[in-house]
Amino acid sequence: MQNRTPAILVATQLGLVVPDADPSRLIMATATLSPLVGSMLLAAKLLRLGFVANFISAPVLTTGFKAGIGLVIVLDQTPKLLDIHIAKHGFIYDIFSLVQYLPETSLMTLRSNR
Repeated sequence: MQNRTPAILVATQLGLVVPDADPSRLIMATATLSPLVGSMLLAAKLLRLGFVANFISAPVLTTGFKAGIGLVIVLDQTPKLLDIHIAKHGFIYDIFSLVQYLPETSLMTLRSNR
């Protein structure tokens, strides 16, 4: 499960960068992101910034991180469950959009999902 958590975060952010999910644009965005992250990790290694992780407690790294991923997944799937179409702009904005468009819930879709 540990290896899937960063993948979920990356996929969420790539979905914001390429909202139309065009495969060629997603590949280009991923190809751009990979060397950027690699260079940041290399710079952190060279600057010996690993000690910063010691300031983050283990419960935050495990439980808090997984709870955050769970919330992201629930927020991503709820509009599909309710047949609501919202624009993705970020977690807090998406919550407000979901609440705003809640009256547009398709009752047929909601009943068929039970």
